[in-house]
Parts: sequence; C-alpha cells; structure tokens
Amino acid sequence: MEDKSLKTNAPNCLHNAEHINQYVEELFKKYDLSKFYAKETESLLTHTQKVIEAAERLIELGYVDESMINDLIYTCFCHDLGKMNGKFQKRIKLKIFKNIKVRFDEDKEIPHNTLSVFFIDKEKCDDYSSVCFSVLYHHYRDEGKYAAFIRSHYDRLQDSLNCFDCYLPPKIKIIKFANNIGHFFAESLVSEQKQRAVLLKGFLHKCDYTASGGIECELPNEFLLDKINDWQRQNNIELNNLQKFCFENTDQNIVVTAPTGMGKTEAGLLWCGNNKCFFVLPLKTAINAMFKRLVKLTNEKSGDEYKNRVALIHSDVKEVYLKNDLEQNQDFDFDYLYMTRQFSLPITVCTPDQIFDFALKYPCYEYKLAIASYSKFIIDEIQVYSPELLATIMYAIKMIHIMGGKIAVLTATLPPFVRCELTKILGDGFKSADFSGDGILKHNVSVTEACMTADDIWNTVQKIRCDKEKKFLVVCNSIDIATKIFDKLSDYCADEDIEINLFHSGFIKKDRADKEERILAATKEENKDKTEIWVSTSVVEASLDIDFDILFTELSDLFSLFQRFGWVNRKGSKDYFKTDCNCYVFTEQQGNAKRYRFADERQYMSFQKKA
Repeated sequence: MEDKSLKTNAPNCLHNAEHINQYVEELFKKYDLSKFYAKETESLLTHTQKVIEAAERLIELGYVDESMINDLIYTCFCHDLGKMNGKFQKRIKLKIFKNIKVRFDEDKEIPHNTLSVFFIDKEKCDDYSSVCFSVLYHHYRDEGKYAAFIRSHYDRLQDSLNCFDCYLPPKIKIIKFANNIGHFFAESLVSEQKQRAVLLKGFLHKCDYTASGGIECELPNEFLLDKINDWQRQNNIELNNLQKFCFENTDQNIVVTAPTGMGKTEAGLLWCGNNKCFFVLPLKTAINAMFKRLVKLTNEKSGDEYKNRVALIHSDVKEVYLKNDLEQNQDFDFDYLYMTRQFSLPITVCTPDQIFDFALKYPCYEYKLAIASYSKFIIDEIQVYSPELLATIMYAIKMIHIMGGKIAVLTATLPPFVRCELTKILGDGFKSADFSGDGILKHNVSVTEACMTADDIWNTVQKIRCDKEKKFLVVCNSIDIATKIFDKLSDYCADEDIEINLFHSGFIKKDRADKEERILAATKEENKDKTEIWVSTSVVEASLDIDFDILFTELSDLFSLFQRFGWVNRKGSKDYFKTDCNCYVFTEQQGNAKRYRFADERQYMSFQKKA
C-alpha cells in the first residue's frame, strides 16, 4: 500500500472452479479466522466463506468478466479482515456473553474497513487500487475523510495492527494513497479504471449483503424461453414481425415502436431470453398487472415456483406479497421479500425509481450498477415520465450501456427528442424498428370543441348501447372532473342495468387495489355481457391489458391520447368503428387541469386548428 500505482503484474490464473477452490484454500491458510467473530451470530471464517461462495455463484453464472475473477475473490477475502482487531472483538464478545451493547467509538477504535486495507497484499492483485477502493469504501464514509482520519490516528493504526502480519507504511505515504483512492469518486465512468473499480465494489456489496442475509446471491433464468414456447404451443400462436425482430436481436440494444395490442410484453420477454431481466413500468397499477401475468406464465403446478423466478418491486410490494400468501393459506414469506429487495431473482418488475436511482450516485450506488452490468432492461412507455424522471432514466441508460448491460425501449409512441437522446447515448450500438404500419385499423375518432360533460356521455351511451357495445371508458385529466362526471352519471344509471365505477389515484390502497382488479376483469370474456361505465383519470394509461368498446376522453398531449385510444378495440376485432365513432375527444380544458396548466395552451390550439 505504499504507492498509488494502478496495476501490478499479478497473474490472473482463476479460469475454472478447480483453480478458484485451490486459490481460496491457500488464502484461508494465512489466518485462523475461526477464532474471530464477524458478528454476534457468526464467525469471521463462516462469513468470509459465505461471501466468497456468493462471488463464486456470480462467476458460475457468467456475470463476472474473467479478468476480474482473481480480484473479486481476493476482495471478498480481505474485506472484513480488519474485524480481527482487539477492540472490535471485545465489543462483539461483550454483546454475546454479557448482552452489553457497546457502540463504535471513533475516538477509540479504527473502522474495520480501514484496517482491512492494510491486510491487502499488492502482489496478489491484478488491480491493486480497485481492490483497496472496494475494501476501504464497502462501508461508506465521506471520500475525503479517510486521509484526515489516518493523519489523526496513525498511532492507533499501529497499535491495532501490531499483532498481525501486515505492513504499515509511513504516515505520509498512507495519506497520499488514501487521497489517490478517493479520486475514484470524481473520475468519469468513461475511464476503464473507474469502471473496473465500480464493478468490483458493486460485486463486493452484492456478495456481502446476500451472505449476511443468508440468501442466494443470484438465481438463474433457465426457464423463460421454455415457458414462452409452451405459451405459443398451447395457444397456437405464431410470432408476429415485432416478436420475431426482438427474438432475432436478443444480443442488441433495441428501440421499438409498435401499436397497442401487438404483443410488446411477449416481444420483450423473447428479447430477454434466459437472462437476468428488469421489466420497468411507470405505474403500480400496470406493474401489479404485469407481475400477475409473469407469475401465471412462469409458475408450475405446485403454485409457488414463481418465488424463485419473478419479483415485484414498488413501494407497496409487501401488501401484494402478503395478499398472495394469504390466498395460498401461507405465512408471509420474508425470504422471498428479502431476495426481492436484493435483486436476486431472474425477472424483476419494478418502477424506475427502484432500480435507476443509481444514476444519482448515492453512497454505495455501485451495488445496483454492478447488477445492471449483467442484466437486461425492458423499458415500457418511456414517454409518460416527467421531464425530471426521464432525464434520470436517460442518464441511467447511459451508465448501463457503458457497463455492458442491455436496453430495450418498447413503446407505442416515442417522442422524437427521446429517440434523439437514445441515439446520442447508444450511438451505433442499437437496432431500431417501427411496426406502427403493421397495426390494423381500430379507431374512428370524433372531435368536439367543448368541455366533456356527463350529459354528452350519457346521451351517446343511450344512442349506441346495443348487444355488443357494453363497456364504456371515460378518461378525465383531473380527479375533480372525474368525480363530478361520475356523480352525475351515477344518477342517470340508478334506474338502468348499468354498473358505474370511479377509478383514480386518490383512493386509499385497499380500495385502489380492488379497483385495479375490477377494471382488469371488466373487459375479460367472462364479463362481456355486463354493461359497465368506468370513469377514470390517466392512471389507466400505461400498460394495462384492458379492452373497452367506447372511449370518451378529454384532450391530452398526443402521446397520452394515443395511449388512451389503445384501451379501445385493443385487438381490432370489434367492427363497430367501421360505421360509427368509438373514440370521442373533447378539446376544452376544465377543472383543476385548467387551473394547474395540465397541458400547454399551444397544444390545444394546434390540435383544434388541425381538427
């Protein structure tokens, strides 16, 4: 640790499991780790073995580049060696044997990750600086604080390391080295040295967290393509052009536009293949529905194989998991939840904030970015995000691309500026296709330059109600107008055999979950004879598998408007639109949408002029 050189000449010889096992056995001969505690319930030997086993799992699955194998194994071995110091062991033993909890005191004790760096043998590293960076910062402290800490506590460093076979360089060299290691934080990710350091640190976090949690580091995806083949066979389905394109370009980044109802979900899964995959959707309503579809697709007869295959991540995931377990008369599965949160399952359905937050580079962000380096990301309906969130997603895509992960943007509508940004990020490293022309005619649109009212809706419903047209969707731009229209339509429906429902983001979790299930069930075959009116806001816009007969909607931006059209005559099998309108658009703003400038006035003016 006496200089800042980035590379050594240590050979990377760990090319197979046998070599790895021999190397690990040799490492453990130096210290008798069984005599030390890593935590109250586990010896340092057991914990270190578990961390290395997790690393071996990543290597076995092909997630670690061969050039990093040596350093990853060695980093896992060294990361907690500093816990052998007497003060740490005394604190742990007081808790174990006397149930006395003594907190870490920075004025009396050296952090174990700082001490661990001095156990690193430079000759055993392919990239010494990256190994030191990963070990030093696997418990995060301000990057500039270590040098100051070492400067102030050099004597205690000597005391802590005196009884161990490790070399403590002069103070000035340690301070200089700590400052140089801290420079990794400011270095650009374009640098290969930074990429290696980030990956190594991220892999260490992954191995350490899962070893401490007592769970599998990663479960393999060995089932998805077989399940899709089974689905094709059972439903006698031929792949369409979109799905063929995705399957043929599974090793590429792809940007695809295709109309609603063409099977983008199946296309994305074909692109994913038997790889680790994140399916990123904008709304919890859509995510819950997608999770159920994937559980149904991937499950086996016993009913809970999906817990080793598909995970769901958003802010209400515990409620969804608890409900599933109660339906199966099971206790809550905490292991499943923990594996979900550690991203250990092959397929994860999530909101962007749950995975792309590494773009903000918070402390230990390397953990998620390392996972992203061996994963595929399917991003659905990218156009619905706010400018701030879209910017974060774009930067995350850039980081994923640099680190080696793959991206598939699958959407019904793609704004030109988003395509331009994706082109800047991915360069020539992606395939693009537009299947909009492959769609079939589904809609007949009526445009009315007025505010949408309950009277207009009811008069139209009365005119067109017949044996086949029984499902009516009303989409408002604000909750206040949705509520107002619902209340009046409820009065009209009081003496009619019509069920009317209200759906927006303002309901409590329990009621909203119930409404999500009911709106998804409303357009299923078994409910086709029931006449229903659903009054909603934009919560229905993204990735819900619903198929209404008639749409009434306030004007939104065109991308959002096209999304709303997608929930009517989704499969193109309903003939009513050939003679009459099935989509009614009202152009005037009203309610809180007008008050809070829901949309740019120029969009409305432009649309009205063209109409």
